[in-house]
Amino acid sequence: MICERRENLTLSEQKVLGIPCRVVGRGLLPSSRRIEYVEEKLKENGVRGKVIPPEDKLSELDEEMYRREDERWVEEALHDLVSLEEVKKGVADEFMGEFELGNARRFIEEGLEQDRTLSW
Repeated sequence: MICERRENLTLSEQKVLGIPCRVVGRGLLPSSRRIEYVEEKLKENGVRGKVIPPEDKLSELDEEMYRREDERWVEEALHDLVSLEEVKKGVADEFMGEFELGNARRFIEEGLEQDRTLSW
């Protein structure tokens, strides 16, 4: 799709730049030209580049980032070592006898006797 008012920008690019447009057809600028055009428009509209936070905030942020990465590493390591599906199956198999699955009707009826509003 192209927008009628601007140099073959996509609808998304027009939206990001806050430029109203009306879709009139297809045809896009090559991606290298679109990026250049969007960057020019961002500069024209006063958008700044990347900003590094002040030192006092940076120390808080770097610890948060580290902890998130560490959590991801631990989860990946556990996933590699242990199959969660196998653990679930093992626990279910181990306790299945305690749930007396063959007595489901009796448990449902007892539950409904106590509270008829319950879903079985």
